[in-house]
Amino acid sequence: MQFHPFDEAYLERLSARDPRTEQHFVSYFTALTQIKLRSRLPSREAIEDVRQETFARFFVALRAGKIQQPDRLGSYVNSMCNNASFEA
Repeated sequence: MQFHPFDEAYLERLSARDPRTEQHFVSYFTALTQIKLRSRLPSREAIEDVRQETFARFFVALRAGKIQQPDRLGSYVNSMCNNASFEA
């Protein structure tokens, strides 16, 4: 997996629901969340539930204008994943 820097243009495309940007975002963060969740959750189903909950929360926050710092996108997704995994 290769590190991807996030900038204002990326966040704008994501907010505008650009399909390629959304696909990249989901693919990139799916890989990272799965690595994290494999050591925390007992089953693939639980991992998938938390992954979906993480993305749902992220996109709600994005559409509500709560995500302002594109350079902290990874930290934001990580925090949401942590919170969703504790609720699983």
